[in-house]
Amino acid sequence: MNDTEYLFVVAAVWSIISLLLARLVPNWGGRIALFAVLVGVPFWELPYGYLNFEKLCREQSKLQVFEKIASQDSICVNDLDAGLYAGLVRAGFAHIEVTGRSDNPRRYLSDGRVTLIPRREVKS
Repeated sequence: MNDTEYLFVVAAVWSIISLLLARLVPNWGGRIALFAVLVGVPFWELPYGYLNFEKLCREQSKLQVFEKIASQDSICVNDLDAGLYAGLVRAGFAHIEVTGRSDNPRRYLSDGRVTLIPRREVKS
């Protein structure tokens, strides 16, 4: 149960207790006034606050972009093979850093895009 549900349960229980207390007053005008005071004073902002919060969430909780992020042209992989290399080149990566093994590193190194590099020196 979240906090809002818990608050509504407390309000409902307090309303029932207030209704029982109001029954002790002999006339109807006094009953209504006592019930209105017992429920209205502690929970007067609950309906307005809940509806206002929901309205503000709908209006202001949108995806907002404050600045553009530059696209990444460098990537680091542990194991490089022909299929992965072709996919990364097709995706537009200009620099591929390999930290692990490669099936034929000389073929990739001649391209100039691939660099065999120790893991601690990775820049991407």
